[in-house]
Amino acid sequence: MTVDFVIDGRGGGSGHLVRSLNLYKVLRQSGQKGLIFATGKEPILEFLTEDERPVVSTSLDRPVQADTLYQDTFAEGFKGKPLSGASFNKRVLVARYNRKLVPHDLVRFDEVLQPYPSNQSEWPKHFSDKMKAVGFLVSPRIRLLAEKRMLAILDPMKALKSKGRYKILQTAKALSMPVKLYDKMTTEIEGSHILSVGAGYNCFYELIQLGANARFLPIPKRYDDQFRRVEMYNNGVKTHDEFCQWLETEQK
Repeated sequence: MTVDFVIDGRGGGSGHLVRSLNLYKVLRQSGQKGLIFATGKEPILEFLTEDERPVVSTSLDRPVQADTLYQDTFAEGFKGKPLSGASFNKRVLVARYNRKLVPHDLVRFDEVLQPYPSNQSEWPKHFSDKMKAVGFLVSPRIRLLAEKRMLAILDPMKALKSKGRYKILQTAKALSMPVKLYDKMTTEIEGSHILSVGAGYNCFYELIQLGANARFLPIPKRYDDQFRRVEMYNNGVKTHDEFCQWLETEQK
């Protein structure tokens, strides 16, 4: 099979694949044809549209010749293993993680795309001459249903501890505010106020793009500096108590 591009969107969750789908749309708009390679375990797979399903492959059952490989996963490949079964002329890294990656890791790539606008990049200035700002690779899949006053808690990783959840629920109750907990991936959120437990690339920039009235409780991650991200936008909370204070202030 011969295509213009292959996107390696393998990752532990859905973050890599979601961004790969957005990159795929951009490349298709320029008239190119290609496919995305995933692990097959990403939760987002069940939410793919009819147009998206055919372009996502979980195995390369026959050799693929591509002009360009876009690697939207770790620089060394998923779990240290580069994509096999595909040959290509050009190799491009989509550099989202601003931890661990050093200029030496970029030697093997012909080009490096940073999925941020140049004036809002999470990367240090002049990190590498290969860096090219391409803007946020975000196309919101979330639909906000904020017709009534309600608190939505997004916690698909179930990272919010019971003590914190209890305090938030009690605060909401005192404010006569209904609460809806989303502990799985969803494409619809009902809530006038949102607490996102975690500030990963996709969820963070999707909610910002939608203009959501949200606060983010960052989670320590090995590669993704969520704390720096919320600091840049001044929309984070460090503790559940701080979120409760914000919620109370919003009701005054």
